[in-house]
Order: sequence, then structure tokens, then C-alpha cells
Amino acid sequence: MKRTPLKRKTPLRKVSKKQAVKNSLYGKQRKEYLTQHPTCEICGAPATDVHHKSGRGAHTNDKSTFCALCRKCHDWLHFTADGKEWGYEHRYLGK
Repeated sequence: MKRTPLKRKTPLRKVSKKQAVKNSLYGKQRKEYLTQHPTCEICGAPATDVHHKSGRGAHTNDKSTFCALCRKCHDWLHFTADGKEWGYEHRYLGK
């Protein structure tokens, strides 16, 4: 059976040069941070995500807001009521 290549229906969003530089720096910082902090700060499993304690916006490249988490804990922190309550209590969420 012949297969045709998938075609994107909507074009990818363009990123400004300034934002592209920030994204590149963040990628390097993220990799370095996860190398230095290989375990989840909540459960101790291998860390896969960098959580920003003060949100990403202006703090995307601010290492003082970084926190190494596994995917399970990161999702729990953001998407469950118990996780959000615990996160605000222990200063993993909010400003």
C-alpha cells in the first residue's frame, strides 16, 4: 500500500529572533540543571522536567526558580486539586 506524507493543516507559529535566543539559552540551562539535579525533588524518581516555581514568562531563564521533577509529579502538581494545594503550601507554585 502506497503511503502519502502527512501534511500540516496549519503552519507552525513563527518565533522572533529574540525569543529564539531565549529558547536556545533555556534548552542549554535545562539540560545542565537536570544533569546537576538528576532526581525528582518531590518523590526521588529520575527527573525529566524542569518546573518553574514562579511561572515561565519573565522567569524562563532564571535558575533560582528551577525545580527538577519527574513527569508524574509535575502533572500532579499542575493538574490535581491536592497537588495544587500542596504546591502553594510548599512554595512550588505561585510567586
